[in-house]
Amino acid sequence: MDKVSIVKCESYGKEKVFLAVKQALSLIGFRMPKSGAKILLKPNLLGAFPLENAVTTHPAVVEACCRIFKGYKLYVGDSCGAGERKGTENAFKESGIAAVAKKYNATFINIDAEKKITIENKKNKVLKKLVTAAPVLNMDFIVNLPKIKTHMLTGYTGAMKNMFGIMPGRSKTGAHAIGRKIEQFNQIVVDIYNAVTPNLNIMDGIVGMDGNGPSNGNPKHTGIIAASVNGAAMDAVITQAIGFKKGDVGTVEVARKRKLFDNIQVFGLKDFRCNYKKPHTYKSKLTGIVFSRINRLISPRFVADKKKCIKCGYCIRACPMNCIKFVNGYPKFDSKNCISCYCCEEVCPEHAVSRQLPLFAKLFDMLRGRD
Repeated sequence: MDKVSIVKCESYGKEKVFLAVKQALSLIGFRMPKSGAKILLKPNLLGAFPLENAVTTHPAVVEACCRIFKGYKLYVGDSCGAGERKGTENAFKESGIAAVAKKYNATFINIDAEKKITIENKKNKVLKKLVTAAPVLNMDFIVNLPKIKTHMLTGYTGAMKNMFGIMPGRSKTGAHAIGRKIEQFNQIVVDIYNAVTPNLNIMDGIVGMDGNGPSNGNPKHTGIIAASVNGAAMDAVITQAIGFKKGDVGTVEVARKRKLFDNIQVFGLKDFRCNYKKPHTYKSKLTGIVFSRINRLISPRFVADKKKCIKCGYCIRACPMNCIKFVNGYPKFDSKNCISCYCCEEVCPEHAVSRQLPLFAKLFDMLRGRD
């Protein structure tokens, strides 16, 4: 039986979050790891975004975990969406998590700056080999700290997708290049989770993000903390709690077919519901022959707002297909080779990258009655 707990937590007050996390762990019967264990806290550090944007895991959740696991050898690590050493450092500081780590003597692991190791998992379906940082594999216990958010590519990003951050730098963009079709990319997300499976998952659901997540959506007050030893089971529960129907989220369905969860039992707020506005791309997800024939007509064209663009080049370096270049000082997008992975939009610190829908797509949306 896979246990998932959902408890109420209306604000990021430190004591409230600490008690909520303790309650969530108690409800699933969580047992502490062995004494002296090296514990990695893996938050969502997509980029150096202001805390109020609800893009990254809140530092109050990280601090609650530091308090709970006090006495262990604590580490906090991630690789930001841009997959750059400096970008990850900036995200660590901007999120407020750097201050928490310092307070509790937790060592920061910048996955983009550490020695790289290639691991192989023959059970994986698409990504048989993946690259991660050596310290990740040296941990005794991994606590995954995702945030509830919608996602332009996968519909939803949660526990399984958060483990994508164990891959450094261009390894992430390489995974996008391999998983050009959404069906393949969903398999890759589960492959990564399956290769480096966290021992515990604690989800920041106090303020999530709906709409065009994972970075350009809207903060959504949700008021919960969730916990589970099984991240796939957690995602199955949370996706339905925020309004997705069974079968809607590809990563969850891949995990279901691989039998990564079964017989889920929810503790605490068993009937919790909070409807999330879906990403702009959500209703236009088509598969098979129909998708391959009209996808080019309905896919958005990416553009850079020259008034917002600071010419940092994050979008260019994040593109798995190398189809963004500086032209006359600003990013120019090659729509022909674009695979609509949304990496460029995700990593832009100024929200300067946006999508322009072709006329056919606008008509298509009207016919389908999109919100």
